This record gives sequence, C-alpha cells and structure tokens, in this order.
Amino acid sequence: MMLLASGCDSEHQPLPMPDDPTGLHDRLVVEFQLAVDRTTSQVKTRAGAPLATDNESWDDPYPTTDASEFDVTLDSLNPVLYAVKDDGSLDLESANIAGTVSIVTKQRSETSGRVVYNITGILQTTLTAEELRAGNFRLAIFANAYPSDPAAAGSLSFNYYGTPLSTTPVAFPAIPMWGVAKADLSDIEMGQLKHLADVDLLRAMAQVRMRVSDELFAVKDDEHPDGREVRLVSMSLNRMNSSGYVVPGDWNTLTSTNKLLFTNTLNELSSPLLGGFTVTADPDAELAEGEVSSEQLLSFYLPEVSNSDDPANELVLTLRYTTDGIEEIRENTVHFSRYTADGTYDESAEKWDILRNHIYEYKITGVGTAYTPELEVCIKQWRYEKFNGELGSDSEWHQ
Repeated sequence: MMLLASGCDSEHQPLPMPDDPTGLHDRLVVEFQLAVDRTTSQVKTRAGAPLATDNESWDDPYPTTDASEFDVTLDSLNPVLYAVKDDGSLDLESANIAGTVSIVTKQRSETSGRVVYNITGILQTTLTAEELRAGNFRLAIFANAYPSDPAAAGSLSFNYYGTPLSTTPVAFPAIPMWGVAKADLSDIEMGQLKHLADVDLLRAMAQVRMRVSDELFAVKDDEHPDGREVRLVSMSLNRMNSSGYVVPGDWNTLTSTNKLLFTNTLNELSSPLLGGFTVTADPDAELAEGEVSSEQLLSFYLPEVSNSDDPANELVLTLRYTTDGIEEIRENTVHFSRYTADGTYDESAEKWDILRNHIYEYKITGVGTAYTPELEVCIKQWRYEKFNGELGSDSEWHQ
C-alpha cells in the first residue's frame, strides 16, 4: 500500500488575507496547499497475481478502499523554507535555513477522494523580499512531527506504532508525514498574499491489515448454511522497529514529493521492538456507525522495516482465529512475499520490505482442511493516482 499525495493539478482557491488588527503591510504573508489522498488502490493482489508491469496501473482493475479519518489527520504542521545549493540539494546549514512559516489559518476541504488543506501564515525569515525573489528555494512540510532543528530534519524520528490514538509507548495522535515542493517567491512583496507551493504529503508509516471476508464472518443460519463463522483473535508480527524517520531516503535532493523513486524510499531506523508486536481483537468493543468489528478486521501501523531472505529473520505474521468456535493458531504462517498461482508460499520469491505509505492487506477467503486459512494478499498505495511501473523499479510516485 502506498500513499503519497499526488501532484496538485487542480486550481487552488486563494484565501483572504488573515485578520490581523495590527496590519500586515510589513509582513510576508504566504499561503500553500497540502494534499493527502483518502482513497487507496490495490497495487499487488491475490496469491499468484503478477507484479505490476509497465503496461499496468496499480489501481486497475481492482476496487478502492477509503482511508480512515485518522489516516488523513494533520495534527500539527511545521513548514520550513530551505535554500537550494548549486548541486540541487537543500542547504541544511543552520545559519542558512531560509525561514519558517507561522501558521495563521488552516482550511480543509475534500473532493474526489482527496483531503486538501489550504494554509496561510507569516514567513519568518531574515532575508529581504528582494533576496527571496532572487533565490532558489523549496518548501518542506513536516506534519505531525516537529524538528527541533530544521538543519537536522534528516534525522527527525518518531516512536509511534500500534493502533490509532493509543498511548503505548507514547501518545499516537496522527501519522507523521512529509512533503516538499519548489517554492515560488518570484514576486513576493511585503503585505501581499503570496502562494508558495502545492505540496503532496507522504505518510512515514505503513499499515498491516488482516480481514475476514463477509461470507466467512456471517453467522451460520438458513441464509448462510455453509458459513464457517470465522472470528479473528489476534495477529502478531515477529519483528518490527519501534521508531522511524519522518523523511524518506534522498529527501533533500527532491524538487517535489512525487519525484521520489521507489528504490530510494526506504529510510529505516533500526530500533528492534523486543518480541515483535501483537494486536488483539476486542469482541465487546462498542462500534461507531459503519465501523467494522475487530473480530473481522485487525490492523496496526508501524515504521518501515526491511525484510530478509534469511528464514530466521524473515518478516512473518502469526494468526489466531476461531472457526465455528474452535480456536486455531497458525505460527509464522503469513509472509510478506509473492505466492504461487495456487496460493503456495514460494520460499525463493522476492521478500517485500514494509515501506512507508503502503497498506499490506490480507483477507481470509476460505478455511480448508484442518481449518487452514486460505488467504488473498494485496499491497495498496495510499492514493488514487495510477502507477506505471514495477515496485522496486526506478519509477516515480506519480503517473
């Protein structure tokens, strides 16, 4: 699953000047637009399905899934203006940070599966308007994470994982995100509202989901005489990191978020979580309208983690579930890898790293002999833009 906010092609609606009773004639007032895609599309599907090719789109021909409100939340924003060096990289020297933006207003809208935030603020900088007009700058956004020092943003990390709004190990209010775009300062003037950039946001975490099909979750009755009444009990990942980096690899050389290559995305912060991680179903939890029981859908968020061809270090899921009330435990059964056409795990197949901005979703579609689960597996990108190219290639995060 990948998410990445796609390029902002639609016209933005300029915001009115912020209400400042002291006057803004001597302030650099700026606005910019942030986009987070709510809709996801499947990029790899079912056991044995081919990898995406140059002639296929990741979201075709499979249905989409809506991201939750948690997946698109902007709890905090830290916009930083960086000067660009002659080699095309950002100037990360503390003394050379071009500026930051103090947020004044934030307006949210939603259309066509995208959540858009229009932001206005005051550009805080020691540079003059003339120097800004003559320079080459990029606007980087650090959402739901604050670098104490913009010069050290490449090492900015978080220690969130688990389920939304949990308090272990720390409060997990929102998914850390990052994005970058060229900043247009060509005609900036004191007291005049200036649109800096449209910035796409890339989530810094992945999500793992285990779902029971509606048919198997249905109660056995006259309408469903063959129902197996499968219920999830828990899902465990044997190995994961407890922390991650907010920015992806190669972050300080990009002119825009969607220029990030898949081969340069992984930016793992090695921080092994002792014993891995387990999420457990709560059959007694009260459900909001439209919410799915955790006995049918278990999920959790995690930082990036690389996989391994070594069986002792390979990423695997252990699944506990009940079938007609009988509990089953499948140790290290579910792999992050390609399966054969008949659903058999191929030990020699490529192992998938768990990458930021992806959803790794498994669905129990049947229960075979000895109550062995039959699974479909797909990887979803957290956006609705088509992707031409194969995961792991030098293709970019946009059409």
